[in-house]
This record gives sequence, structure tokens and C-alpha cells, in this order.
Amino acid sequence: MFFSRKKGITVSDTVFLNNTGCMKAIGNILAEKQQTIVAVWFQEELDAIRRELSGFAEDRFVLADRLNGSNATGRDVVFYGHYPIRSNETDLCESLGITELRVFTHLDAALLRIFGSEGIKDVMVKMGMKEDEPLNHPMITKAISNAQDKIAKQCITDMASRSEDGWMQANYVSGQ
Repeated sequence: MFFSRKKGITVSDTVFLNNTGCMKAIGNILAEKQQTIVAVWFQEELDAIRRELSGFAEDRFVLADRLNGSNATGRDVVFYGHYPIRSNETDLCESLGITELRVFTHLDAALLRIFGSEGIKDVMVKMGMKEDEPLNHPMITKAISNAQDKIAKQCITDMASRSEDGWMQANYVSGQ
């Protein structure tokens, strides 16, 4: 389930067929562990998760770039989705002393879509996979890491965006 991206930081990816399954899993974690907060990389995704999981206090959700010692210390931090460039994730974790990066994502996420997740999703559905059934494997984490590295090599700049889709449109040109 784990793959080390950078010395001292262990990454654990949990991937779901769709956003609904991902949200259910995050909701279950929040219900089980009162000290858990969810970090989100983009404002539109933060707004969506707050709407979907409105039964939880708003302070349980935070933009990743607003994580700091006062809101993360002593709390279990779970990330909803990846940042397209992996070094941003590892830099944040290092600055906060986070040694385990736990990421919940889904096959409809922009990062995964641009690398062919539709085909994987079709196969998983045909095999009878349920939307709330998690996929965990070191090969998945490695594939996501490779995708992030490919994006980083093809980006000249890292322009801010309100959404992951917007970030991809502004910063990533496939096939370069």
C-alpha cells in the first residue's frame, strides 16, 4: 500500500472509481477520528467537499497551502486529491513534519484522467468493483508519482488556479 517518494515521507494512495466513493470514505474517516482534517489543493474542490460533507465542521477542511503548525499539529491530515506537481506535496509535508502523506482520490480526477483512467475505470466496473471499494497498491502510487513527474517536466510555470481542471488547462500541455 505504501511507496516512498522522498526519504522520510511515505505516500499512501487510496483510489476510488468516482468522487462519490471517495467522499464516502473521507466522511467515514472524519466520523471515526475527531482529530482528522482534510487538506485540499484547490478552492473549487474545497467548496465541493464542504458541500458534500456538510455535516462536519468547516474547520475540518482546509486548503493545503493554509496548513500550518496551528491547524495541523497533533491532527491526522488526510489529503483529498494530489497536487499535479509532486514536489509541492513533499515540500509541504517536510515543512509541517508530516511523514505520511495519505491521499484519497478517484479515477475521475484530472490528474488521473489525462493519463487514461477512463480505460482503467471501464475495466474495474466490468469486474464488478463498487464505487466505495478502495484501490490500494504500490503500483498505483508509483503510477501517480510518474504522472506527476511527467507533468512537472512539461510545465514551464505553476500558475495558480481555483480547480484541478483549471490548473491542468493553464499549466499542462500533453505531448510536449
